[in-house]
Amino acid sequence: MKEIIRGQEALNYLASKGFSLDIKNGTGGWLQVKSPCPVCGKKYKLYIHDDTGIFKCQYSGCKINEKAVNAADFVMMLTGLSFKDTIAELKGSTGRDITIRPDNATSYDEPDKLDDDERDKSFRCMIKHLNLDADDFENLLSRQLSKSEIESLAYRSLEMDDPEALARIMMREGCKLDGLPGAYLKDGEWSLIKTKREGLKFMVWGKNLKGQIFGAQIRRTPKNDGDPKYTWYSSSYENCDKGTAQKSRIHYAIRRTYDWQTGEAKPVVGSTVYLIEGLLKGDICHLISGKNFFCIAGVTQYKAIKRDINEWKKLGIKEIVTCLDMDYHTNSGVKKSLEVISDILKKEGFSTHQLEWDNEFKGLDDYLVATGDMSIFG
Repeated sequence: MKEIIRGQEALNYLASKGFSLDIKNGTGGWLQVKSPCPVCGKKYKLYIHDDTGIFKCQYSGCKINEKAVNAADFVMMLTGLSFKDTIAELKGSTGRDITIRPDNATSYDEPDKLDDDERDKSFRCMIKHLNLDADDFENLLSRQLSKSEIESLAYRSLEMDDPEALARIMMREGCKLDGLPGAYLKDGEWSLIKTKREGLKFMVWGKNLKGQIFGAQIRRTPKNDGDPKYTWYSSSYENCDKGTAQKSRIHYAIRRTYDWQTGEAKPVVGSTVYLIEGLLKGDICHLISGKNFFCIAGVTQYKAIKRDINEWKKLGIKEIVTCLDMDYHTNSGVKKSLEVISDILKKEGFSTHQLEWDNEFKGLDDYLVATGDMSIFG
């Protein structure tokens, strides 16, 4: 019986041909390549699913970004071998009769262990026991957020004196930690990630349509050259036993009504909404303008859009205005992502166009904070 070529087996073969990649383990069978992607040259962007042999890059300008490839295709890209020769080489390398996965099977996510109610309860408990330090508070004030708005959004600094003690408190309050991003077992005891490395401490909460917290992004303050400004709060690291990754999801900075008897929230969005990159950016733009913002964590997060798009239709939305940063005029990767997002929205029946503002200001939040100009919304 033929067997699928595994990701690590393809990597072993490539290493024997001089293509050595620096790998670290993730969760759900995924491997992350720390060294540059051989296809596009970007670091920390290439991911490999070991069991299924999927190779996918997160950089929007990469050939294997929107469509992942199987192990044989990846080997062909790097070596220039024909398909027939590639299969023969991989058979010889593994000593097995192999096949390749179907090209349409590109998603291998494991189901979440915790539902949105359980995540919301755990993260809100965590919020009660964290503070916002003075520097982060001043940073938010400089973005024209008021003290009451900062408090209502519950931004926090990721600073814990004793993460194991906080984990015990959360469990005593009925929170589940197995399956919570950021939680993991340390020497057999539940603990929480304090910070991945220097500067990662400012937490921005992601909320679903009902306003439940599903996770957090950590903002670097200050940001170091070469580092991404944000990363998801996660415990999917090699040394984190039973750690959990945070899947990228849409954050909703929107108006909601609440049933005072049940406490349930209902989104109130109207026929036009705005799609923006960045959770904090969406919060700021929503508070300044009063418009409803659907926030993606990165310009290549097409899967997060596709995951929620049927819910958008149920809300009666007709138009989705994209608000990607103005560098899409000069950045080919961002421009490509805008084109992909626009195609996805149009195919689903939405009217869409890109909002434009003075490109002296890269982000819409920067423009609104500096000018207060609401006329761009029409």
